Amino acid sequence: MVTLDRPDENNGAWVYYGKADMTEGLISCVFPSLFSVQTYEVDIERRADNSKILRIVNPYAGQWQGAGSFTIEHGHNHYIYINAEDDDNVYIEYSPLGVSIPDNGELAITSDYFDMVNEYGLDFLTMFDIYSGGHIKDNVLTFDHTGDIKILPALYGKWVYTNLHPNPDYDEKAAQDAYENWEDYDVHQYIAGEFKLDLNKAVSGIENIATDATDAPCEFYNLQGVKVDNPSNGVFIVRQGNTTAKKYIR
Repeated sequence: MVTLDRPDENNGAWVYYGKADMTEGLISCVFPSLFSVQTYEVDIERRADNSKILRIVNPYAGQWQGAGSFTIEHGHNHYIYINAEDDDNVYIEYSPLGVSIPDNGELAITSDYFDMVNEYGLDFLTMFDIYSGGHIKDNVLTFDHTGDIKILPALYGKWVYTNLHPNPDYDEKAAQDAYENWEDYDVHQYIAGEFKLDLNKAVSGIENIATDATDAPCEFYNLQGVKVDNPSNGVFIVRQGNTTAKKYIR
């Protein structure tokens, strides 16, 4: 059994980004008998000092089919952390998911690429053309067949790869024959899974903000990224036009 630690949420460093549509192909890939692939709306936050570092807020709450039955109430939010500084090299960072599966325990997610960045550094990996398999194109994040995303069921104690499916066109004998004859075999063993994060709603929200921020209405969010209609007595994220700031309101 593995005990899942939790990264410092450091909520003051994050600001609300907008809505997105997530196609869940991660837990449903590992536990297909329990969950089907589903697309639903999620909230996205970004780092206040780096708009390309994102996190999905409570990705397995709300509209997810297993919400309530499998989600855990820890008294804090859960996130999937995503590094999108390079649109052609996007990767998932270590993230406890706030989900517990019978006989498997709590789940966390990460990627081999995140582990390698921590061990070797991003410059080293790019020097040797080692990439994550994650891409953002037209504001949509997907992972290709080389994706290395993995889930840890705490009771199982081992990481298992997800968001990949066996390629029905892959021929193991043909691949072995090509290898032995020093020939190329261009059919990949796996095809990409269904996970997708469509950020177009969030991007459209930013683009539609009035140019003159002083004339735009103020929107208030708490430090967990939840919109608040009547804020009082606390620290809030205030968004007005294209300006976002953290303010204390009495």
